Amino acid sequence: MRARWMFLMVAVLGGVQCAPALAQEPGAVEVGFDAGATIQFYEGGEDLTLGWPSSHIGTLPAIRAGLMLGHGSEIESSIGLLHVAQESRSPLTDLTWGIDYLYNPGAANAGVHPFVRVGTAMSLLSYAGDTRTQFAMGFGGGTRMPIARQLAVRLEGAFAYWFENAYFGDHLDGTLTVGLSLFTK
Repeated sequence: MRARWMFLMVAVLGGVQCAPALAQEPGAVEVGFDAGATIQFYEGGEDLTLGWPSSHIGTLPAIRAGLMLGHGSEIESSIGLLHVAQESRSPLTDLTWGIDYLYNPGAANAGVHPFVRVGTAMSLLSYAGDTRTQFAMGFGGGTRMPIARQLAVRLEGAFAYWFENAYFGDHLDGTLTVGLSLFTK
């Protein structure tokens, strides 16, 4: 029985390592969603949020889409929407949009694709008919591991600093996510 499990483990791990490379050619599109955890540090405390889907742009559920510009370069956008309506309170709506530049230093034929990214985000928060905006800058890094020709698991760690304004205090978000990416080419 132990020999069967060892054989299965070697076959699975070997298959992942020998999976075809992810497309990184110009015009390829990456679409994905992630599950993860965000810890938010602000004056007076911190919050921990677990979510699926989750995002590197804060605590909102989000989807992402990236366009490969050339070997190693990608522009990625993400959008998240949260709407909470309770009978006894005014509805709360948070729409967050982010845009990032990703650099993929690995070779196009590598089995694992590491990346680093920098970007910005904007959050529109509406409550009781009043809408406020907050901006963030962030960076992160991770890897994509192919599981099929056009499908990969994506692991990422990131930080986003949300700037203080007249309505919101500044805070730092740290996120860890695991997700799936689908490629068009």
